[in-house]
Amino acid sequence: MIARDQRACTDIGKGLWMYEGGLRNFSASWSSDSRWVAFSRGLENRQGAIFLYNTDSGETTQVTSGYYHDRVPGFRSRRQSICIFSTSRTMNPQYSDMDNTWIYANSTNVVAVPLTEEIDSPLAPRNDEVEIKSEEEHGKETEENTDEAENEQNQVEIDLEGFESRLIQLPMDAGNYGNLSALSGKVLFQRYPRTGADGEGSTLAYYDFEEREEKSYYRTDLRISAFGRWQ
Repeated sequence: MIARDQRACTDIGKGLWMYEGGLRNFSASWSSDSRWVAFSRGLENRQGAIFLYNTDSGETTQVTSGYYHDRVPGFRSRRQSICIFSTSRTMNPQYSDMDNTWIYANSTNVVAVPLTEEIDSPLAPRNDEVEIKSEEEHGKETEENTDEAENEQNQVEIDLEGFESRLIQLPMDAGNYGNLSALSGKVLFQRYPRTGADGEGSTLAYYDFEEREEKSYYRTDLRISAFGRWQ
């Protein structure tokens, strides 16, 4: 993979198992300050891991172990405070009827990682008490929050150490997910039919961090046959 700036192209990583389909679907995500690039690539064990490239230091760091299959990282979220990606971490083996083996289908989860130790989990308990403030206090607080948000947007900080240990699994059933995109306060994704399900289409949906629930945009009856054609 190559990162391009105004002066040069820089080699920041190389995929080991990226064939035609993988190359066509490969994507990377830049932080808002163009300081970081997040991408995933295969390891020697053929599992995927998340990598972060720092344009200031010129260093590429592997931030997930590769024990699970991690892919499709994205930065774009409210105040750039989390990184989201998909990962196969739900093991629900089913025994084959035809041979002596197990299969691990519908294993993919959508997860979020706070970028620093100081950032709270997006699913942390919230105080439901409402504090009534004067109009003057409210105006001052709004101004301070605006300044703070602007400063956070200007420079994105990431604690590389302990990155994977801060991982939070979003409360959605494991299945088959794709086309992840982190928006302001939301994660947009496409849910594909569960392996073994017949006659189901895919759903375009999002998870709302503020309301802490999943909502669907629409569902399509299009599905892929065993030969990879749309039906």
